[in-house]
Amino acid sequence: MATLQSQIIDLWKENRLRCGWFIRDDYMPETLDDFSRCLTILAKHGDRKTYILARKLMKCL
Repeated sequence: MATLQSQIIDLWKENRLRCGWFIRDDYMPETLDDFSRCLTILAKHGDRKTYILARKLMKCL
């Protein structure tokens, strides 16, 4: 689960400005709900590549 969490955090860091601009700057996901919320935001607001990665990671949660 640690690598899954790090993959989600890395994807979040790469796309936070484009997809999560409306969330405070210092926000980092910590709980299972946070990870799910971040992936939903990334899938909804990201480009095609981000959408595909976010959906794949959602299946692993």
